Amino acid sequence: MAAAVSWSRWSRPCTAGLACLTLLLLAPAAPAGSVEDDRIAGAAAVDLGSDLDWALDAARKSGRLVVAVFGAVWCPYCTRFKEHTLTAPEVRSIAPEFVWVYLDVDLEVGLARKYDVESTPHTLVLRPDGTKVAGAAGAPDGAPFRAFLESARAAAEGSKFFNLDDSESTKLTSTPEGFRSLSVGSSTVG
Repeated sequence: MAAAVSWSRWSRPCTAGLACLTLLLLAPAAPAGSVEDDRIAGAAAVDLGSDLDWALDAARKSGRLVVAVFGAVWCPYCTRFKEHTLTAPEVRSIAPEFVWVYLDVDLEVGLARKYDVESTPHTLVLRPDGTKVAGAAGAPDGAPFRAFLESARAAAEGSKFFNLDDSESTKLTSTPEGFRSLSVGSSTVG
């Protein structure tokens, strides 16, 4: 059985042929199953749909709640959320218990207004009829986000807003033309 090598330990490629092969064979392996291994291996993020009506229909048929993530292509925290939070093992392990959808605030202005989205990323947990169970703003690490999802599922009868980390969300201003962000720029779509 060949030893696993963590490629992140190499800052530049080897060019010395046999010496490179020897180093690779003798390099210590990263611990199996570590979070670092999952991220290095390009772990798949949660599978996100892009149509809320589809997600609500799937939730009605399966009896699950919907996790609706509002974001924007220009939002750096949304990118962090997709690349880190949604690839975290803690989140991927609970993901099948929900129906997931990603909604761009610039394309879904009406939905963002309907659900009072004031920053991105903004996560809502919805019942299959579209009513809000819980909401959270920010791009937390996997463990706090999983705790939010578990709390929302357990409190499906109530409605709470969890602000995960104000410093890691982009505040939005709603205008007749769409949304504006004072910290990142503006969007004219909508």
